[in-house]
Amino acid sequence: TTSKKSYQFLAGLPLLQAAPYRHMCATSSEGARVHVVRRERHGQENRGLEAVVAAGPREQNGEINGKATMARYVELRRHTDNDGDQLTAAGVQAAVAFGRVLSGGYRVIVSSGAQRATQTAACVIAGLGQPVLDGVVVEPGLRSTVEDRWRAAYRTAGAGDLDSLRTADPDLVQADSETLAAGLKRVFERLEDGECALVIGHRPTNEAAVFGLTGVIVRPIGKGEGVVVIEEGDEYAVEAAE
Repeated sequence: TTSKKSYQFLAGLPLLQAAPYRHMCATSSEGARVHVVRRERHGQENRGLEAVVAAGPREQNGEINGKATMARYVELRRHTDNDGDQLTAAGVQAAVAFGRVLSGGYRVIVSSGAQRATQTAACVIAGLGQPVLDGVVVEPGLRSTVEDRWRAAYRTAGAGDLDSLRTADPDLVQADSETLAAGLKRVFERLEDGECALVIGHRPTNEAAVFGLTGVIVRPIGKGEGVVVIEEGDEYAVEAAE
């Protein structure tokens, strides 16, 4: 079988192969050109004009080393519009609205612990209109303990993408990506095969968590936007969420 970490090349443009996917939580039906920049793993890089998620067969079950597997899914989104640590009226309306259009089926909804993230989660549930078996929990590992360093790196870089931030403070991005990845991994550990969680977090720590766990660098995630990280065995893939 083909590993989800494999790359396809088309006209010199590397395409990250999408994971097999047939779960209720939302991924883009158009191959999601908006988020993935490239993958780095074990000191190697795959570079091109940009890396995009390639549309793949929407089948949930796979096989690794001859054994049947079933994926687990974490939909990782940024909170909606805020003023300080509270959502604005527009942010509340936006979170309720995108809750109405999400497919749902979440086992648990996870907040970073920041009020704006937890408030977004509550508003999503209000719009979703579905039971969430394990409710809303806090995973502190998805919120950086060195937020001032991220802000300083942003001021130095003048941009919020991981590449720019890593140029400004490489030690920060390397170390905190690993810490944030551990928090994201704990979310996966809450799930059984075939289950999905929704995480509400922040920029750029959402992107850093994805990078630390999967080696994939994604573009800065806008408010309310997100990616789906798919775990199958010990392999990961990333798709842009709808």
